[in-house]
Amino acid sequence: MHKRLSNKEHKTITSMRLSTDQVQAIRNAAQRVLGADARISLFGSMALDQRNGGGIDLFFETDAALASRAKALCQLSGALTLALGRPQD
Repeated sequence: MHKRLSNKEHKTITSMRLSTDQVQAIRNAAQRVLGADARISLFGSMALDQRNGGGIDLFFETDAALASRAKALCQLSGALTLALGRPQD
């Protein structure tokens, strides 16, 4: 099970265990590092309303040419940890 956090229409998804502020922080970090067209999916237990606990499992996609995927991953991970106050997978 996964839920898309962003798409071309930037619709807000409310059927998951992330707050609106958390979703916006994830979108902002992804757009800063991966570009405006970054796509984000939430999967795992946080995507399921009936589950408890669990980490924030995210999958990122972009069509942008990245000079260094390793650098982008480090920047994204750092930005998300600062914004959310917890690590992600």
